Amino acid sequence: SIVQGSDCVKHSSVPTEAEKRAFYANGVTESDIDNHMQAARAPSTIRSRDSTLKGYKEVCDKHGFDPFPNRKTKRTVTLSIDRLHTLNNLAPPSGRTTSVLAYLTGVMGLLRLKEVVALRFDDIEFSDTSSSLRIRIRQFKTDQSGSGDSVVVGCVTDLHSSKACVDPLCVYHRLLQLLWVEKLDQSVGSSLFGLTYSQLSQDIKFLVETAMDNNEVDDEVGRKTSHSMRRTGVYLLSQAGISLEAIAEYGRWRDVNTVANHYMRGHSGREAREKVYCQKMLRNGDN
Repeated sequence: SIVQGSDCVKHSSVPTEAEKRAFYANGVTESDIDNHMQAARAPSTIRSRDSTLKGYKEVCDKHGFDPFPNRKTKRTVTLSIDRLHTLNNLAPPSGRTTSVLAYLTGVMGLLRLKEVVALRFDDIEFSDTSSSLRIRIRQFKTDQSGSGDSVVVGCVTDLHSSKACVDPLCVYHRLLQLLWVEKLDQSVGSSLFGLTYSQLSQDIKFLVETAMDNNEVDDEVGRKTSHSMRRTGVYLLSQAGISLEAIAEYGRWRDVNTVANHYMRGHSGREAREKVYCQKMLRNGDN
C-alpha cells in the first residue's frame, strides 16, 4: 500500500494472512499450548484438546512440517552394523534371550514394538522358491481399515545360494531355526517370542544402552528405546541406496515426508560421517 507523507511517498508492505500465521506459529511451542490448556480440566475439554493436538501433528507430518519448530528434538538412537553385532551377542538380565531375535526382527522388518509383540507362529510364512519369509502384520498404526499388511524378509547372504548362511544377523535363518525347534510344542495361536509389551520394552532398553556403550558425543545423545528398531532399519536401508519411496512402502508409512523428516535425520555417529564430507565434495569435482 502507499502512505502519503509530508515530504515523500512511503511504501509499506502489508503481510498476507499466511505470513501472519507463519510468523505467530514460529513462536508457539508445545509447552505453550499445554500451559494454556491447563485450566480447562473438564473431561470433554481434555478429549477435545488431545484430539486437536493429534490432528494438528498428523497434518504437519503429512506435509513434512515440524509441528513445533522451536522444540529441540531428542531423537532415538540408530545402531550401526557393528553395534547390531554387539547387541546380538548380549543377553538381557531378565534371561529372555528371544528379545535379541525380536529386536533384530523389528529392525529388518521395520516393525513397531507393538507389532513385534503381537506376532504369532502362524504369522510367519516361508517361501518355497527362495530364502525369504513373509511376516503378517495383523494391524498397525496407520491401518485405518484394520485389514493388516505384510512384509517380506529375506536371507542377508543370498536368496538363491546353495551354501548355508552363517551371518548371525540373518533374521530369516534365525526364525527358521526358532520355528523348527519350538513350533512342534506350540499351538497355532501361540506368541512367536513369548514376550509381553513391557517385557520386551525393558529388555530392548538394556540391549540398546549396552550396545551403544555411552560412546555418543554430547550433542548426539538420544533415546535408547524400541523405536530404534525402525530408525535403525531406515538408516541401514538408506545407506544401502534404497529410495525413500521404497522405504516408506516397506515401513507402511503414508508418504515419504515422515521418513525424510523424522527417520532420516539425527542418526547416531554424525561426527564420523561428517568428517569425510569435504573429501566427498571434491572427489568428483573439476580438475
